[in-house]
Amino acid sequence: VLGGTSKPNHPSTAATAAAAAAAGSNGSPSAAAAAVTGHDTADDVCSVPEGVRERFVFMRGVQWSAHDVDSRKMSQMLMRIWPTPFPRTTRHLSTGNSHVASTETSAGAPAASAALVAHEGAAEVATSLYDQLRPYLDQADDAGMPVCLAGHSLGGSLALLTMVLYQINSRRRQPSSHPTCYTFGSPPVLAHKNGGGGHRALQALNLPPNSVQNFVLENDPVPRALLSVDPTFEMLKEWSAVKGLLQLRGLIAGEGSPLSPGRFLFESVGQVQLIKWTPEGGSEVVPLDAHEVESELSFMAHKPAAATVAAGTPAAAAAAVTAAATAAVSAALTSSSPSSQAVSGGSQETAAAVAAGGISGIAAAVSQFVSPLRAFQSLLDHHHGSYAQELEAAALRGIKQQVDHQKNK
Repeated sequence: VLGGTSKPNHPSTAATAAAAAAAGSNGSPSAAAAAVTGHDTADDVCSVPEGVRERFVFMRGVQWSAHDVDSRKMSQMLMRIWPTPFPRTTRHLSTGNSHVASTETSAGAPAASAALVAHEGAAEVATSLYDQLRPYLDQADDAGMPVCLAGHSLGGSLALLTMVLYQINSRRRQPSSHPTCYTFGSPPVLAHKNGGGGHRALQALNLPPNSVQNFVLENDPVPRALLSVDPTFEMLKEWSAVKGLLQLRGLIAGEGSPLSPGRFLFESVGQVQLIKWTPEGGSEVVPLDAHEVESELSFMAHKPAAATVAAGTPAAAAAAVTAAATAAVSAALTSSSPSSQAVSGGSQETAAAVAAGGISGIAAAVSQFVSPLRAFQSLLDHHHGSYAQELEAAALRGIKQQVDHQKNK
């Protein structure tokens, strides 16, 4: 959905609008922009005195059950995950009212664009979307309107890549203004080609760190995919053979290269806002510093012990299932460990103990998905309705705290 509106110059307003769009999104599966309006009407612009007009572009994720979805083609696109130079199309030849994109990297493209890589399949879709949206983004530039993009799941990933294309090709007259992007439970699809952290991608684009805000629910595995904290990648790194191959890859291609010890495929670009819930305080949004992202998003990192739960409650049942799953996985992996079978006698017990220590992290991560309750919770956490509900609850909690603070003055 693309439109113009006026709003106070505050990022939380855009985040709330994006959350509302995510909560009400239905229909088209390909995260394509719809209901495009290119002129100012009562439906397009909400007049607020002394407000700032801004162009919003909301993208929604895949709806596999939609009648116009080609599931096979969509699956093939999602499987093309290897990082590819992005953008590959930065030169647009004007032909009347349309823009025809070159199929080769433009020699005249900004140097910054040569530093980025993106998910190959998502990059192709984002380029097609940008070609469709460009007339409306150019219109926003001519009118001096800032541009904000947002989306849930794959829609947020495509919104980020579309913002990159817009930043490179924009004809904004105010160099001080810049586009913004809000993602909700979106898988990472962008990185600097040499790694080093998501901030390097934004630096290459001359964008500040707060230009991209990534909202992540505490148990949602999707925004962790393809990062160094991807549960699968973290489990594989526990095996010495895989760890050795990653180290060799790092020596050959560089420490920041894909499939190296510190990087899977992509990186978290922009600021991460972790949405947490506690029985005591309810929902809250916790901004993460760059050095906190990996430890806070990792399912295998050590977390503070959870509060004791009452026996007979659903929480206690979930904890019991998880503990049983962890023990079962740990026992299975230990008994089948090559290290424990390669020796005999007393040394076998020692090897088994070492193997058990090495796979404890694997067992903990596997238990996140072995437990039916946790698996179901992960699916619920990724749903766009969950993001809208939790953000609304966090906003109401923040408002209540402000009101209480004012009363206590």
